[in-house]
Amino acid sequence: SLHAGDAPRTAPLLDARKGQVYAGLYGPEGEPLAADLVTDPLPWLETLKGTGPLVLLGPGAHLYRNEIETVLGHQARLLPPLAGWPRPATVASLGERLRARGEARRPEDVDLCYVRPAEAEEIRRKRLAGHARKDSIS
Repeated sequence: SLHAGDAPRTAPLLDARKGQVYAGLYGPEGEPLAADLVTDPLPWLETLKGTGPLVLLGPGAHLYRNEIETVLGHQARLLPPLAGWPRPATVASLGERLRARGEARRPEDVDLCYVRPAEAEEIRRKRLAGHARKDSIS
């Protein structure tokens, strides 16, 4: 069976709603090949066209399966849905690799990476920007 580690490049995709995906691109050892981002799927897929074999996984990959097949064709392989979810053994394996390289971290030192601000934060930012404009006009 196919595994993400069998490919030179792996792209996990999560549904970001609003017609977008959270996308990453990683090498066979889990090294980032591009910054994680939130994006419209079609333009992002176009950037990958003709760049070689790619394994896609995760809920976003299955949500946009038709677009992936249309843009990337045989270049892309999708992992089965259940294989796209993180497994505790895989997380442990990645942690062991970090430890072996002297890069282990305590759980409290791990930060989450939010690629897109929460909707509540966006609404707050817009409101504050609107109040700042009103104050400068008066």
